[in-house]
This record gives sequence, structure tokens and C-alpha cells, in this order.
Amino acid sequence: MGEKMKIGIITWFKFLNYGTILQAVSLANYVTSLGHEVYLLDYPISGGRDGIFNLRDLKKRTVKFFSDHLEEKVYRNSIEKKKQRYHNFYESRCNIAGGLKTKKEFIDYCNNLDLIICGSDQIWNPNWYSDFYFANFDEIHTPKISYGSSIGVESIPDMLCGTYEDSIRKFSRVAVREKSLQRELKDKFNINAIHVIDPVCLLEEDQWKSIIKKNSFSFKKRYVVCYFLSDNKNYWAASRKFAQKNNLALQIIPMTIHSKWMRGNKKMDIGPMEFLSIISNAEYILTDSFHATMFSIIFKKQFYVFERFEPSKRDSQNSRITDLLIELNLYDRLLKYNSRDVSNLKNIDFEKVNAYLEQLTNESKKYLKVEIMRIQDEKI
Repeated sequence: MGEKMKIGIITWFKFLNYGTILQAVSLANYVTSLGHEVYLLDYPISGGRDGIFNLRDLKKRTVKFFSDHLEEKVYRNSIEKKKQRYHNFYESRCNIAGGLKTKKEFIDYCNNLDLIICGSDQIWNPNWYSDFYFANFDEIHTPKISYGSSIGVESIPDMLCGTYEDSIRKFSRVAVREKSLQRELKDKFNINAIHVIDPVCLLEEDQWKSIIKKNSFSFKKRYVVCYFLSDNKNYWAASRKFAQKNNLALQIIPMTIHSKWMRGNKKMDIGPMEFLSIISNAEYILTDSFHATMFSIIFKKQFYVFERFEPSKRDSQNSRITDLLIELNLYDRLLKYNSRDVSNLKNIDFEKVNAYLEQLTNESKKYLKVEIMRIQDEKI
């Protein structure tokens, strides 16, 4: 192995979303385990979006603004405690490169790195395109690769194809999370991208369990977790029916306004560690979340995943879950949009699933090792 390198990772990690922070911490910790000095780059993106914007976006953002305002008033103490738990989680497990207030400060910092990794989650989603998530500034001379980057939606809009091609061609190597994006980059731009697994798989089940506080939450009764990022009344009705049928308590991880008013066991202030604890001790997981699905698989939990978006909509983000389930031969665990019932399927055979998942994970780790070593060799 070559000398220690200073590596910066560009990804989301400060949003109050469990999957977002866990994928960032996982990638940073794995690259650190390879013997390098790793930093998550904290740089403010004004407005959060530089890409597509329309009246439907305005409506969504207006509704979100008022719901967030209501939530802040009603659950202020819980929200502050939750924020603190998030902050403590990433601060205690990662190096954060903060204080990058201006474009010049960001560029100067990047040029003092040996390698930039544009990480995973939907950082390349066209609905909030930003040059920051590609480190796409001509003044940056540091080599860069991507790992598990995702566009989230079905495809890159035609109006942004030129921008995406220009941004992505500046990478020395590109690795994406979804096979659908891998195919699109090849078909549209003749860019040969590598397909890799989500970063949360870079840490093994035992490693995740080792960071869960013992007895973070204790439950006397067997339970099913309900973790929804959308408010679909059919999904809540289906979940309640499933819990009653299987004599399971309903354990809600609230993320939406509706979920905060649902009857069931719930904690408003849980952080990433408590999230992992609740998932790892559940009997079943019912969700519309990609990362809740991912951790259900890592912890070998029986699960069903509802389609979060109406498939015909332009901004549908179903492809990332669909790709994952197809790849692991778990497509039957997908419940179609607006489903009112949970299927009665046999338990998942995780021996087969994990054999293939291990193969994908090993290939993904190899990609990171090979690319980092290649950059090391080029520096000599």
C-alpha cells in the first residue's frame, strides 16, 4: 500500500434523514480503514437547487415550508434533541471539513487534497443539480472519482444532458449505484461507468451492530416497523391490518406530519443509532425507503417495500429500489403504488440473498481499493 492520502468526500450528510447520514458515515469509515485521512466536505449550497424548477416544485416546497413550521412549533424539543443526536453521530465518527463558506475556499481546499470522491445518495438528482456535487470547477486540479452516485429519477432530462456529460467526463473513474444509470451513461454519452453497491454495505452487519448502543430502546412485545417518507393513507391502513393479523405492535419511526399523529409506539427524537437499533430488533419492516430496505437486508429482516412514487410521474424515484430488488432477486417484496394490502409471502431466504450481496460488496470494495491505489501510483 502507498503512502497515506488526504481524501475528501462530497455527499449529503447533514439532512435529518437516517439513510443520508448512514451512507456518508459508512463510506468515510471504509475509506479511512484503508489507511487514509478522510474528510466530509461541508459547503453550503445556496437555495439547494440549480436545475429543473417548476410550479409543482413550488407547490411542494410551499407545503413543506408550512408543515415544517407547524412541526417546529409542536415538536420543538424533540426536533432539537434529534438534531443533536444526528450531529453527535457524524461528528464522533467522521472528520468534517467545515468553514468552507465561499467558492474560492472550497476550490482551494479541494486542491490541497490528493483525491476527491463524489459519493452516494441522490447527489446527482437533476431536480437539484449543483456543480458542487460534481466538484465541477475548472480551477480544481485534484483527481476525482465517484462512488455510488445516483440521479434518483428514471433518467437525465434532455435539457440537462449536455451539462451532465460535461460534468461526468471530468472524472477519472465513475461508479454509480443503479444499473439503470449505468446503462443510461453508456447509451447517451458512451461513458463506461462501474456499478457498485450502496455505501452502507461497505460496513458489515457486525460493524453496524457494534455502534448500536445496547438497550437503546427495549420493547416487551414483538413489533413491525413502519417507516414511510411519504404520506399515503393506503400504506398506513395496510400496515395496521398487517400488524393486527400477525399480532405485532406497530412501531412507527415518524418522518411525515401524518406519521406523527398515527396511533402506535413512536419516538419523535431518535437519531441514527436508535434508528439502527429499532430496525435490527424488529420482526418485520414495512417501508417506502431505499435505505430502510437496505438495512432490512443487512440485518436479515423480513420486509415489504411500497412504491413511494406514482410510476408515471416525471419525478418518480422508484428505480433505485426496483433496481436493488431485481438485482437481489427480491422483486416480489415490492408492493405496487397505492397498494391496500401486504402480500402473504414466504420468508426471505437470506442465505441466497447475502451470498450475492457479499459478491457485489466485494466487487465494490475492490473498485475503491484499485482506484485509490491508482491515484497513489500516479503521484509517485
